[in-house]
Amino acid sequence: MDPCLITLIVGLILFVIIIIALVKWSRRKQSFFTIPNKNVESCRNEFINKLNSRNYTIKEKDNGHIFVQKDTFSATTLVLEQNGLNVDVYFIHSNSGALAAIIVVCILTIWIVGLILAIIADSSSKSFRNDELKPLLFGYDSVRRCPACGRPIPQDAKYCPYCTKSLPY
Repeated sequence: MDPCLITLIVGLILFVIIIIALVKWSRRKQSFFTIPNKNVESCRNEFINKLNSRNYTIKEKDNGHIFVQKDTFSATTLVLEQNGLNVDVYFIHSNSGALAAIIVVCILTIWIVGLILAIIADSSSKSFRNDELKPLLFGYDSVRRCPACGRPIPQDAKYCPYCTKSLPY
């Protein structure tokens, strides 16, 4: 299989894995604060009333989470959980941080894969030029090889044209 194709496939797989990990990591709930001696429903209603009075965009989700948005770039999701007599409030970041990280990872992945492909192409070009093209253009085939460097040499050569070692005749 072509090394360029392998590099592209491996780069794509790594890119997808990193993107999935970043999205999962950014969507985890994080502790915000605890409200003592309340229940979840009264806290939820209180929060919604306070947020509505400040003209925030509120969306109640089916799972009980409250999405709060100030503007295009300022948003979070609140998660309320009953913990005995207390209510634990968690937040889940919006994906804006993950989006920035994804863009950076995308740029780095493309750059790294491009660099690897350039190295592979350069190495293949050098090998083609030195091991196939040069012997063909010099008029000798690759039957005789230098014992020191292993490159093809002319049948009548007394010195290797590559490493300049003296050759047995």
